Amino acid sequence: MDAMNRFRIFLYISTFFIGISASIAQAIMIRELLTLFRGNELSIGIIMVLWFAGISTGAITSKKIKSHPFNTIAYNIMLHPIFVCVSLLLLYCTPLIYQSYGSFYSLESELFIAFVCLFPQCFVVGYIFPVLVNAGSSIKLKNPGTLIFLLESLGAFIGGILFTFLIIQKLNPISTALILFIAASIVAFLFLQQRLKRVAIVTVIVIAAFVTAHTPAVEKKLLALSFAANHPGTLLEYRRTPYQMMFVAMLGDTIALYGNNNLYAQFPDDYQVRPIIHALLSSGLSLKNSNILISGDTAFLHYVFAHSGASVDYVTVDSVMWNILRQHFISIYPDFPTQKINIYYDDTRSFLKSTQNKYNAIIILPSPPDSILHNRLYTIEFFNDCKQNLSANGVCIIQLEGFANIMNPSLRRYVASVINSFREIFPSSLISAGDTIYCIGFKFKRDTDVSNYLAQYNKNFSKSSISKTIQNLVPGFNPEEFKMYFQQSQYEYLHKQLQSEHLINSDSVP
Repeated sequence: MDAMNRFRIFLYISTFFIGISASIAQAIMIRELLTLFRGNELSIGIIMVLWFAGISTGAITSKKIKSHPFNTIAYNIMLHPIFVCVSLLLLYCTPLIYQSYGSFYSLESELFIAFVCLFPQCFVVGYIFPVLVNAGSSIKLKNPGTLIFLLESLGAFIGGILFTFLIIQKLNPISTALILFIAASIVAFLFLQQRLKRVAIVTVIVIAAFVTAHTPAVEKKLLALSFAANHPGTLLEYRRTPYQMMFVAMLGDTIALYGNNNLYAQFPDDYQVRPIIHALLSSGLSLKNSNILISGDTAFLHYVFAHSGASVDYVTVDSVMWNILRQHFISIYPDFPTQKINIYYDDTRSFLKSTQNKYNAIIILPSPPDSILHNRLYTIEFFNDCKQNLSANGVCIIQLEGFANIMNPSLRRYVASVINSFREIFPSSLISAGDTIYCIGFKFKRDTDVSNYLAQYNKNFSKSSISKTIQNLVPGFNPEEFKMYFQQSQYEYLHKQLQSEHLINSDSVP
């Protein structure tokens, strides 16, 4: 093969490869930075700004350099995965140096961290594009700019496919970066003819392959250290699912579940969901033979309702998370009724719009609305979807972050917007007050005077055929407990605060 054809093939392969490498790196860095920044959606804008700033700076710098030998291409395609690998190591070590215990990083911190991790690798991607175009011109390609752009775009497309259907399932980020480096080194080896350089590349490939085999242990150690520096408890396991970075930790005798570094739930959760059981039973619903839909990270509700004779449908978008949690649930509740629970792997909103099922009760326990993704389960449109899937005597129950003593203006506006939205869809409803606010909405008209409602609940429960079953499943269960969530001072304070706010929480204006 003559030199011209060898250069042409090398140029095509290098262009295609940098497209693959850049797109995979972008997907990895967005996921890992979002995990570090606790899913803060503002950080997506920061990531993209810095990404394109790095590419633009690289392209401008490259354009000012008049001559680029072909060797430059080989060195750059090898350099890009190295920068990705270094960025990941810096990212995992950041929580050890700069802790954000239980809170978001400041905007300035996010900008600095994202800049350090993104700019070098993005600079290389931008720098190499004019080099590739110039190389194409030097070997007399027709329309080299168009051809290079098409090849790089095709590589980016293939990289996205590989990441979505292979890498995210099988490889950790550092291993992925090292494999990209090995692939780039092989491409460079095929082009570079000097014996010394070839020996150096082979040596580097062997070392990289050895390190790649040990990256799972290294990553596990780094993540365990960074988790311990920013969260209570000991990390048991972590898993990258298609939807989030999931951590499972042991804290004393409880198991804590985190998604993208945000606390989702703690198990056993019998104390946390006890008010939900009260809310459902107070509605007068007979659990036996009733259809109940649950969305949220909980185990005890499934346990109680299934053992009480109800048909339980559980909706979760993340099948990996459910399979892992189910193992822990069984260790906590040996008779956990796995076979009695119908699992639907779907988004809650999508499920409600597509299902034909009608439910006696819909219980929504979403994560705190710290992002638009989670806020979707607190909007007026979502509450309407819930109502449409209730039977004629159905009840909808949600929980919302409340207040310990007083509400600041921001919290007051948000709480009011959610409660106003809920009441708009469920005019006949009951709202509790306190650290956690419970909203009980009825599809039918009924008396929601608090005193009458609680008295009726106490009276009905003592006569209910299910009372003994509930008290066996939930030790010390007593309807009188429910009164704690309607303490007069807190109840009056909440409703006084709501009078001055008329906001609605919607999809279009969250």
